[in-house]
Amino acid sequence: MSKIEEAIEDFIQGHITDLDFSDMITSEVRDTWDMDELDRIDETVDRVDALEAWVHDAEDKLSVQNVINLENSVKNLVEHVNELQDRVNVLQSLQLERKSFIQKLICWR
Repeated sequence: MSKIEEAIEDFIQGHITDLDFSDMITSEVRDTWDMDELDRIDETVDRVDALEAWVHDAEDKLSVQNVINLENSVKNLVEHVNELQDRVNVLQSLQLERKSFIQKLICWR
């Protein structure tokens, strides 16, 4: 190697050892990306996460509410069936009384 090449290499090596690559990378990122924009992106991600959590909670609540509504509907249906059964029992007893009455009438003739 010539003295000029050695001098150039020494100069470059001296310059490189004085550089802080971590600081250079951080500065380059700051220059490339607007930090406020990155903060806004983070805030947006947080909001989306919060909305997703809210949606899941709402779905869970809706599922619970649907089960409660279904239980209430079944209770109402059971009450109506019981009421109808009572009416059927009354009608059957009236029919038996009617038959008995008719039989008594026939016997009296």
